[in-house]
Amino acid sequence: MNKINAPALLTGLLLALLSQGYAPEAAALIGVHLHGAAADCATAQHGHPTALIASDIPKFFGQAIQLTVENFQLSIVSPQNCSAAACSACLVV
Repeated sequence: MNKINAPALLTGLLLALLSQGYAPEAAALIGVHLHGAAADCATAQHGHPTALIASDIPKFFGQAIQLTVENFQLSIVSPQNCSAAACSACLVV
């Protein structure tokens, strides 16, 4: 994702996860995945990556979470039950 302000979106998502109590390693793994998945969803709707602007990406965070849960058959867990070692099973509450 090489759009102006896209790094700021990722930073905000990481800070949101950290503020919910996720460990830094878990927040990084979850945040980067969701940021990329949301960008993929936005690209699919807009037809081409060059048609995106950074403000399109947050609109798809919810869809990215839903698709991740469905595609990987994951459970949504709270930060207290999430560790970096088991992070593949963690998502935002």
